[in-house]
Amino acid sequence: MVGAGVLGLPSAMVYLGWPAGVTIMTLSWIATLYTLYQMCALHEVAGRRFNRYHELGQYAMGRRAGLWTVIPCQLIVMIGLDIVYCVTAGKSMQFLYHHTCSGWRQGTCAPFGLSAWIVVFAAIQMILSMTPNFHKLSAISLLAAIMSIGYSTIAIGVAGHAGKQPGTEYNLDGYTRAKGVFGIMNSLGTIAFAYGGHNVVMEIQATIPSKPTAAKPNPTCAPMMVRVYSAYLTLVPLP
Repeated sequence: MVGAGVLGLPSAMVYLGWPAGVTIMTLSWIATLYTLYQMCALHEVAGRRFNRYHELGQYAMGRRAGLWTVIPCQLIVMIGLDIVYCVTAGKSMQFLYHHTCSGWRQGTCAPFGLSAWIVVFAAIQMILSMTPNFHKLSAISLLAAIMSIGYSTIAIGVAGHAGKQPGTEYNLDGYTRAKGVFGIMNSLGTIAFAYGGHNVVMEIQATIPSKPTAAKPNPTCAPMMVRVYSAYLTLVPLP
């Protein structure tokens, strides 16, 4: 839930300003939390578990319509996320390499471009994707959660410590109309990207053991939502 998208929220505030920025982030927080609850609540229906999005879509809209409605949207989201994370991770690895190489300032470090670092990161992800049991990646998931909370806390702490800098203006003065419009649209996308988790929530809920009864036809919903609420409460102070 707390992903790299939260690091883009300060830049979104530049174009939206405080009133509109906080309002849109709050509305996005509410909307994404509600839709995520809907998916968790529909994970088990009439004793059947829907572990994939297209399965739930086919149940709701029919075999053919559900498949062709869900799969294209899911592919667009997943491919887009893959590109974003590969480029972001590649830039981070390149930055780390430059600043750990002793000859970086003298220009004597071996040249290793961004494309090469993206390939390195993608190769690591391909190896991890071949893990037959995702429970074996629990340590990596824990480390990722700690890192997400860590860099979010660092971002808040640094901004709070620096305070408002002299000459800072929270408006679009000095921007052209075209740059302002594109900046606002990009900010809306940044906010939508910050509140994630929907693309994997059903697969995550599928890992929770389930023993449905007449009183509790969807017993995995409550424990899943406890984790969701915990993640979303972490996101509250980030704006």
